[in-house]
Amino acid sequence: MLARKEWSATMAPGGDRRVIEFPIDSLQERFLTLSPERTARLLLVVVLGLTLASLAGQYYRYFLSEGGHHMTIVRFFDLDSEANLPTWYSSTTLLLSSLLLAIIAWAKKWEGDRYALHWSIMAFLFLGLSLDEASGIHEMSIEQLRAALHAEGIFYFTWVIPGAGFVGLFLAAYLRFLAHLPAPTRWLFLLSGMIFVGGAIGVEMISGYYSYYYGEATWGNALITTVEEVLEMLGIVLFIYALLHYMRSYLGTIRLRIA
Repeated sequence: MLARKEWSATMAPGGDRRVIEFPIDSLQERFLTLSPERTARLLLVVVLGLTLASLAGQYYRYFLSEGGHHMTIVRFFDLDSEANLPTWYSSTTLLLSSLLLAIIAWAKKWEGDRYALHWSIMAFLFLGLSLDEASGIHEMSIEQLRAALHAEGIFYFTWVIPGAGFVGLFLAAYLRFLAHLPAPTRWLFLLSGMIFVGGAIGVEMISGYYSYYYGEATWGNALITTVEEVLEMLGIVLFIYALLHYMRSYLGTIRLRIA
């Protein structure tokens, strides 16, 4: 712990400026430590809790409920609903991913790394995913796309078509970036991406097929969408672990100074 002399300025009533000197040992450096393992374990516990709460709510909805005010609580924990606790959690973890990517991008830019821009683009991409998760923007385009493309079956939730195209373009653009990463980070990135996309697009297509032929408001579709959302959350947990592991192994200590 390093002590240092600090000065602080405050404004007194009437606009007089007063300068206060803190004792030399009153302010010390403090550190916030993020462990990849502990962070991942904490997030996994949250994911498990949200999953169990959602399943309990859906079971109540389809087998025990006769309507009423209890449905508000069910919707609050429903993994497939918007503007509720699972949505806020997912948006927050995507935002955390964006922040970690931005820190890495800053460090890489400072080092003059040739792939600093790739890290920056990923930071903005995950910021966009966080905003979309909170607002449900992609959901708003489904009906218009469905009508325009006459989509049915696995493409009932039609946003998966442009979504799959974007994933393909992203992979093509990031092949060299992935190749330059250390092997553990590369495989963690690929595995987390497969889990996330497998849920967001793969299982979403299964849900679309089921919803088109059997209806959306069914116990069967509730189970399918639960698998979809859990895979998305697990993919992000693994991605956050990969980012923190990379930062610990290859970036060292990063200090944030409020000047």
